[in-house]
Amino acid sequence: MENCEKMEIKIVSITPVAGVILQEQTHIVELPPLCPRTHNPLAGSTVVITYVPVENQVLEVYNLTDYVHSFYGSETVRDIEHFAQVVAADCGQALKTDVRATVEFILNIGQRVRTIALWQSQNQ
Repeated sequence: MENCEKMEIKIVSITPVAGVILQEQTHIVELPPLCPRTHNPLAGSTVVITYVPVENQVLEVYNLTDYVHSFYGSETVRDIEHFAQVVAADCGQALKTDVRATVEFILNIGQRVRTIALWQSQNQ
């Protein structure tokens, strides 16, 4: 089943603890095979999303997994470099803060490819 429609990123508010500042939030999401033809990337491939929460807002974890899986069979996002940029931009726009997306694809041709994309918020 092809799902070429990218989902919207959801954020949730967390309860702050007096005197504590969240300095960094990191999500490590395992990637499924995204290409129905080559079945790349292979198991062990990941996207790591890192940001500093603003106003106690973080990415909703279940939605984030569904969002990543929504790229399966995409006709628009076809390569690792584009995927990293789109994930960084979508997460950054939802969170209204800088977001770094580090994507590591393990390919079935004996290669690993790592791409790092930084989306910079215009709110700073």
